[in-house]
Amino acid sequence: MLFKHTRMAGIGALVLLFGVGSAFATTYKVDTKYSTFEVQNDIRPVKGTFDHLEGQIVYEPVQVEDSSIEFCVKANSFKVQNDDVLMGAALFFNLDKHPEIRFKSTKVENWGDRLMVTGSFSMLGVTREVTVPVKILGRGVDPQTGFPIAGFAADMKVKLSEMGVDTWTNATGILGDTLNIRLKMVGVENDTQAQIETVDSEKL
Repeated sequence: MLFKHTRMAGIGALVLLFGVGSAFATTYKVDTKYSTFEVQNDIRPVKGTFDHLEGQIVYEPVQVEDSSIEFCVKANSFKVQNDDVLMGAALFFNLDKHPEIRFKSTKVENWGDRLMVTGSFSMLGVTREVTVPVKILGRGVDPQTGFPIAGFAADMKVKLSEMGVDTWTNATGILGDTLNIRLKMVGVENDTQAQIETVDSEKL
C-alpha cells in the first residue's frame, strides 16, 4: 500500500473543488501562509518543506459522504534543512518535469473521530489511489480576524519504489524506500476569503 497509518494534525483546507454536497456543507479555502507539506525520510533525519500549498475542502459534518478534498503543492516552493544531503529539490523531485504534487478525493467516509478519505495522489508523474485517515482538529473563529476557520492534518507514508524512484540507486540508498509526509492545513471559509480579497483590493 502506498499510504499506511495516515494521521492528520494541522489546520486546514485544499484546492479547486466545485461540488457542494448539502445545505450544511462548508467550503474552506487553504490559507497558504499557515499550511505546509513536509517530507522526511526514514534512514537519515532530513526534512524538506513545500511552502506553497493551494486547495479547498468541502466539509459536511452531518452527511460526511458529501465532503471532499483537493489540493495542489507547488514543487518549486521546496526547501531543505540541509542541502548537503540528497533531498535537493532539483535532483529528487525533478522540478522541471514534475512541477506539482496533487491529491483529489473520490470518496469520504466517517471513521470515528476521523474521516477516511480515498482519492488519487500524484507525485513524480505517477498517480496512485490512496486511502488516508484525516484528523479534524476543529472549527471555529479566528480570534484575531473574526473569520471562520477550520483545522485538518495528516501523516502519510509513501513507498518511493511505487513512485518510480527505485531506478535511482543512489537516491534510494540514502533515503530508503519510505518517504514520510506530514500535511498541515489552515482553511478559511470560502465566502469569507472572498471578503478578505475584496478588502485587500480596496486598499490598493
